[in-house]
Amino acid sequence: MSLHVDPAELAGRLARDAHGRPLGEVETVFEDKDEGGSRFVGIDTEDGRVVVPVEGAEVDPTVYAIDLPYMIDRITGAPTISPGTEDLDPETERRVVEHFGIEQPKPPKEPPVRPVPEPTATLEPVVEAEAEPVPAEPAGEEVVLSEEQLVVETERVPAQHVRVRKEIVEEEVTVTVVLRHEELVIEREPIQPGELPAESAGGPKLDEPPIEIVLWAEEPVVTTRAVPTERVRVLRTLGSQQQDLTAQLRRERASFDHAPGDEER
Repeated sequence: MSLHVDPAELAGRLARDAHGRPLGEVETVFEDKDEGGSRFVGIDTEDGRVVVPVEGAEVDPTVYAIDLPYMIDRITGAPTISPGTEDLDPETERRVVEHFGIEQPKPPKEPPVRPVPEPTATLEPVVEAEAEPVPAEPAGEEVVLSEEQLVVETERVPAQHVRVRKEIVEEEVTVTVVLRHEELVIEREPIQPGELPAESAGGPKLDEPPIEIVLWAEEPVVTTRAVPTERVRVLRTLGSQQQDLTAQLRRERASFDHAPGDEER
């Protein structure tokens, strides 16, 4: 059997499995030329474009989607076709029908040809005795009872506004830096007798001025620079959830009231 929906209405819809999980968009729709409507659809997966029957599927107009009555594992394992295929050959259609376990449509049977009776001799009409009329049973009174049924539909409404912005977050970072500095090292060497230096030949000088030496040291110089660290993408996905609805429904039931003095029969 086919889904009596125009093939142009199914192309581009979001296909979902029996649990509402998205599969992808409907890329190809194969029309049922005998009954009209759509019989198979082609959906692109990681393994190629699979062919799925739409018998028993439901069209969701609120989110422009089609819900297929199969699980995602069975759909992704269906027979595949090339993206340019416009008509299914009988062998591919047979493999798709066997994979999903649906019945292959049987060709309509031609009405049997009744043989033309040969002319026979004219017979006298036989007058049958009229049957006695059977008295009809009295018709009873009928009362039609009605009841309320719960009809649930969905409506797409805005749920929330989401804004994406960048903000600056400060954090304390500790870095170990090696700093160098100069230190004064004094080396002492005793002078042996007879090894007096030439400048002290005239005798030692006790009033020489002190010697000044400048010692250098390294200090840290802190600067910052901005570098890119990561890319952030914002995507929208379609999720689903189950919700239980409770409502009070009314229904009619038959009851009998007897007037005072009447006896039940």
